[in-house]
Amino acid sequence: MTTDDPNMHEFQLTVRAEIIAPIQIQPKRIYLIGKKSEILKAETEIKANLDKPLKIKPIFYDLKNKVEYEIKEIKKARIYKIIFKKLPSNERKIKGVLRIKTNYPEMPYLKIEIKGYFR
Repeated sequence: MTTDDPNMHEFQLTVRAEIIAPIQIQPKRIYLIGKKSEILKAETEIKANLDKPLKIKPIFYDLKNKVEYEIKEIKKARIYKIIFKKLPSNERKIKGVLRIKTNYPEMPYLKIEIKGYFR
């Protein structure tokens, strides 16, 4: 950085920041791997990082009759868990998405990808 100070014309400036997303999704992608005949489960957690209540509502899901999901509120208006359960089928691969609307204008939509590989 340069200045008009005659005693210190140039100096190095270091800036550090911690960026916190309004909503945390962990993991963002769900992988279901196993036998075709098995019922497989996986889960993800959605957590509010702002000091206001979080409300979520599913608006799109394209794996009906292949993978069921259930949303559980773990901590009122703060933490949600989504449990995915792959149903027995003859499919070798699946790929889909769950889209969720939130009440946070900073992050109005969430997307969770679901992939599965079965032998």
